[in-house]
Order: sequence, then structure tokens, then C-alpha cells
Amino acid sequence: MPHRNCAMPMLTFTPSGDLDSIGSGFLLRILNRIFLFSASHVFDDCGVGGIMYFGPDGKLATLEGHRYALEDSLYDVGVMEIASSHCCQLAARYSPFDSANLTPSLPPLGTLVQVTGYPAAHQTISGDERLILQPSQLSFYTVPARRPSLSMQGNFRPCHIALTMARNDIEGISNDVAPDFSPNGMSGSPVFGFFGTSPSMASPIGILTDHYPDKGVLRATRSELVLAIIRHTAPELASCLIPSQDISVQITDLAQQ
Repeated sequence: MPHRNCAMPMLTFTPSGDLDSIGSGFLLRILNRIFLFSASHVFDDCGVGGIMYFGPDGKLATLEGHRYALEDSLYDVGVMEIASSHCCQLAARYSPFDSANLTPSLPPLGTLVQVTGYPAAHQTISGDERLILQPSQLSFYTVPARRPSLSMQGNFRPCHIALTMARNDIEGISNDVAPDFSPNGMSGSPVFGFFGTSPSMASPIGILTDHYPDKGVLRATRSELVLAIIRHTAPELASCLIPSQDISVQITDLAQQ
């Protein structure tokens, strides 16, 4: 499915010099500018090692750009505007989602959604002089959790989406497709909703930020909140984004990363 090509692994070098996958993200194109969305804690974990990516020639490069994050850590989302010098290389390997295809609403309750990312358990290591990680993408279907009490708990707010991790809660999906994996490395993954009979009608509705194994629930932050960061930091692009209610957000400018 073409929409999955906007997802990318978030890689960084560990203090020991090994390349490690610490999360996922997805790329959004707005006019001629490209933005990388992920969980804020994934950006933070890249830290000193920086964000690495494989260019179209297969060689590693350090991603450069200007990063912003919401001050409210419970939403745990961040955005990096990719430096123009890296846009062509990224677009040659991945397919940034076009902002013109964003959908302003959530799919109907009970509708399947798709999470696409790069779990650590699905990565392979190869190489001699330096361990090189070859990322492997994983997608699975799930549905919003049917647990009204979650919205009353401190870990969930109106701009969050609760997704079930329980196989028996997902109707019409065989067991080999339902989620059965360690969520490590999936933080920052895009959550796609489907708004028609064609897979081409998929649109990112959120970003995976956390999981609660004891509750059997994954937590995502709605894309609407993430796009508010762009509206506040790049108001000249607001007209290119889907109509949205005015969301008040406090943003931290993290400058060059």
C-alpha cells in the first residue's frame, strides 16, 4: 500500500558506536517542504547520536532540520522540518504523504485502522567493522478500544486515540494479522484511517506514542494536534492544511537537531 511508504525508522548511533532503531516516524509534504513527525521522546532519544537515515545510495547520513515539540509531555509529539538539502534524498527513498490528501476526521467507530512502523524485534543486524541495522517495516490492523472509562483516566485526553492490543477485540481479522509483537521501536508510528473502499483513501489520523500492556491498549495522539504545531510555527502553510478547530498549544522551539 503506497501510503505506508511515508513511514521511516528513527535510527541513531549508540555510545558504543552501533546503529540502533529507537522508534519510527512519518514524513509529510506541504508544498515543497517536508516535515518529519514522531513521538517527542523518540526525538529526545536520538540525542547526541543524531537522527540517521539511509539515503537512496544506501549510505548513512545525518538528518538535519529544525525541531519543535509540544510542551505538554502527555501528548508526546514532535515535528522536525527537514533541511532543504536533505529533502531530495529523503524523497528518493521514502514517499512523504501529501498534505492535500489529509482527511480532517476520524473514521467511524469500529472501523479498522492500520499502524505502520519499525519495531525493534523486527530489525536485523549485519556488517563486519560496524554493526549496521537493516530496518524492516511492520503493519498491523486494530480498532479504537471500546473502553469509555479510558477517557476519564489521567493518561488519556480528548486529543488521544486509544487502540486495542487484544486479538479477540478485532473482528474480521485473522490471528496472524492482529498485533502480536513488542511495541519497542513503534513509538512515533503513523496510524492510518481508511475513508473509502480503496487503500488509496488512507490518511494518517494519529501518531503512536505509548502502550499500556496491563490494559491491553496503545495510545496515539491525533494528527490534528500535531498539525497545530505547523500552524503555529509556519503560519504561511496553514492554508495548505485541512480545516481544523483552533487548538491552543504551547510549543518548545528546539532549534537545530
